[in-house]
Amino acid sequence: GWWQRIRSHDRKFIRINNNPVVEIDFSGLHIVILYSIVGIDYWNKIGKDPYDLSDYGYEMDDRTRNLLKFILLVSINAKKGKKKELSQAKKVVLKEIRSDDDLSWVKTVFTNDQIEQLIDDFADYHKPIKQYFYSKKGIELQYIDSLIAELIINHFTRLNIPVLCIHDSFVIEWNKEKLGDEEESLDWLMEISYNKVIKDNFK
Repeated sequence: GWWQRIRSHDRKFIRINNNPVVEIDFSGLHIVILYSIVGIDYWNKIGKDPYDLSDYGYEMDDRTRNLLKFILLVSINAKKGKKKELSQAKKVVLKEIRSDDDLSWVKTVFTNDQIEQLIDDFADYHKPIKQYFYSKKGIELQYIDSLIAELIINHFTRLNIPVLCIHDSFVIEWNKEKLGDEEESLDWLMEISYNKVIKDNFK
């Protein structure tokens, strides 16, 4: 859909039925799902920003946070070679970062060695799920979050309420008469849908 191809800060200008919209996203969805796989309820047990590496000496801003999101995405979709060489897997991540236009700023801030250290520190920050880095787990996680999105989309479709899906976030008409308490009905349904899918798929 066209709404998936426009810049995130431009989506606030979308209008549905001539009404403003609200967008809510799942925070750190794939990380939270990976913790669920190992039996840890991330927000209740850990409760920290999954992309905050300030304890490792990094200055956190939106750019560094987006870089870590990209590192996670590539890392969980990469796989170690036959020799299980971690260095080779990290080179794949490094190559992807260098070839992504949106991350062109990275080479002016980080050297290759610093990026490799950032990758190591990020994996260390998430020790309980470290085994899933470079495991090609990304496809399974995408399937799981598609199940969550399907529940949300089907629910609002049955109510004849348009909802736009952008990866792990949802845009919906801000109309108190239709939705009850503004964004809360979407927020509530996202939580319900997440819990159902996780409980159906993991102990």
